[in-house]
Amino acid sequence: GTPTSQHEFEVPPTITCSAEETVPGGAQTVTYACAATGTRATCPDGATEPTLSFNDVTGSSGVITVTNTFPTPMSDPEPAPEVVVAPAFTG
Repeated sequence: GTPTSQHEFEVPPTITCSAEETVPGGAQTVTYACAATGTRATCPDGATEPTLSFNDVTGSSGVITVTNTFPTPMSDPEPAPEVVVAPAFTG
């Protein structure tokens, strides 16, 4: 899906950033991806809740992506066929 907002910020040296989904809003699964570039920036592979570590932020950057998978919505049921009944008259 499309992020609802952009969360980008600068950090000082020797800082650690992490992400955690606290309100999945009905998601069946929550997965994380993490990538780091630059000098001494790390992001361990396969983290359940990834953490970016910056030992030197000069030219370094990192991205943590959180993906929620929602169940496929059920389709609307087909309407019942129309029932037409002739009136019964009694005399």
